[in-house]
Amino acid sequence: MKQYGRLKHRADMLKIEYESEKQTIDTIRAAGSGDGTPSSGKISTPTETKAIRLADKLTAYQNAELEALEARQKIFDTICAIPGEFGQVLFGHYLEMKSWQEVADDVGYSLRQTHRIHQAALIMAQDVIEWHFLV
Repeated sequence: MKQYGRLKHRADMLKIEYESEKQTIDTIRAAGSGDGTPSSGKISTPTETKAIRLADKLTAYQNAELEALEARQKIFDTICAIPGEFGQVLFGHYLEMKSWQEVADDVGYSLRQTHRIHQAALIMAQDVIEWHFLV
């Protein structure tokens, strides 16, 4: 579950870099030759290099985003394989991003008992993951 967060963060950072580089290239294109007239759209060599880097960053962003989505799907599949309130606790906290108190209210247990269920659910999730790798 932490893996999804790290992958999503990486994808978000790559997207920010991509948008920054794209804005730089658009600014250079709009500036043109420097005399106030827009250029013909032809890119100079340094700008071409930036465009290539931009394309590489876009590809890296798309790959990171896809990797994060695949990780989220694996997490979803794992949580859905866990029965009852155990799966409900994991689903509420990790996929719906609810606070522990909200999850406790949803399952109808105290906060302390919800944390106990959470610990047991994590062990069940680990068993489900190991089982999927064996099959």
